[in-house]
Amino acid sequence: MAENKTSSDFPTTRWTLLRQLDGGDSAWEKAMEEICQRYWLPVYAFLRQRGASPADAEDLTQSFFAKLIKSDNLRSVREGEGKLRSYLLAAVQNENVDQWRKDHAQRRGGDVSVISFEQDVAEERYHEFASTDDTPDEVFDRGWFTSVVEEAKRQLRQSLKNRGREEAFEVMEKYLLVDARGEEAEATAQKLGITTGSLRVTLHRFREKFRSIVRERLGETVTDESELSAEMAYFCQLGFDNEIFPDANAV
Repeated sequence: MAENKTSSDFPTTRWTLLRQLDGGDSAWEKAMEEICQRYWLPVYAFLRQRGASPADAEDLTQSFFAKLIKSDNLRSVREGEGKLRSYLLAAVQNENVDQWRKDHAQRRGGDVSVISFEQDVAEERYHEFASTDDTPDEVFDRGWFTSVVEEAKRQLRQSLKNRGREEAFEVMEKYLLVDARGEEAEATAQKLGITTGSLRVTLHRFREKFRSIVRERLGETVTDESELSAEMAYFCQLGFDNEIFPDANAV
């Protein structure tokens, strides 16, 4: 059943990340660190899909966020100006990879690293969701989806761990995005020592909590309820099984 959301249901955390940029130094640093960690994968994937080598994509990703931090451009972004995802996609679209290669040809490794990630890990994650037929923009969005999923999973895992249910999460994690059917569902239920009916009830609760976390995270980077609904629908379109969230277009 579709949820009936009103304007009063819109997360109070909307634009939280950008609002923090108007705070003191510690708040600004925390907000920028979170933005970098949330968006480095889509930026890296976009650059790889545009033709940059793994090494160039890593260096250019670091350069992109270092320039973003130094320029303070995000401080000028205000509510009513659209989604943070769209803003960063437009920014990376404007990067001139060929010019960057020329400027950095003689000083590889000399730039300041603002993001902590390993190139091998970045490449592995990039190849998990990118295909040769995808445009750079499509890969950026899939990288964004992957980052949101991973962040929501970490938060859900911690929440369940605090309640002594981490083992259940470990077993059912892979079913947050796709359904468990037939013999696979029976085997999973047996592993947990519950019936298949109880498994489906538990999965439903896990997914509802997972979806709530996703909604909260997305609410931090959009400006109003309509944008949040559109962002949730697009998020579901990118990777959710329609049988799990049949109301994806009505969130």
